Amino acid sequence: MLIQKPAYGQTYQEFKWDIPKNYNIGVDVCDKWADGSGRLALIHEKSPTDISRYTFDQLKQYSNQFARVLQKAGVGKGDRVAAHEYPRQIHFVRELPMTTTGKIIRRELRQQRF
Repeated sequence: MLIQKPAYGQTYQEFKWDIPKNYNIGVDVCDKWADGSGRLALIHEKSPTDISRYTFDQLKQYSNQFARVLQKAGVGKGDRVAAHEYPRQIHFVRELPMTTTGKIIRRELRQQRF
C-alpha cells in the first residue's frame, strides 16, 4: 500500500513493491474478471477503420492457448519466458484534446501531424 509522506521525493524514495513470491499478474488483471459476462477488456485501434475489441473471457482463452503452446515446447513452471516487440511509433503529446466533459477527442489526436 502506498503511504503518503510529507514530500513527493520522500514518498518516491521510500516506496517498495510488496509482491508475493507466487504472484501471477495474469490471474489478477484478467482471469478474475473472466466470468462469462463478455465484459470488455481491451480495444485495439490499429487505424480508424481497423478496431478490435476483446473481452476478459477471450483474453483468458488466448492466454490459456498460449500456455499450452509453451508447455508443448517444453517450458515448465518457473521458467522465464519473454516475448518483446518494439512499438512502430511512439508519440508523446503535451496534452490531450478533450471535450468540456473530459472525454478525449480521438479524431483530433489522429489528425495531428508528428
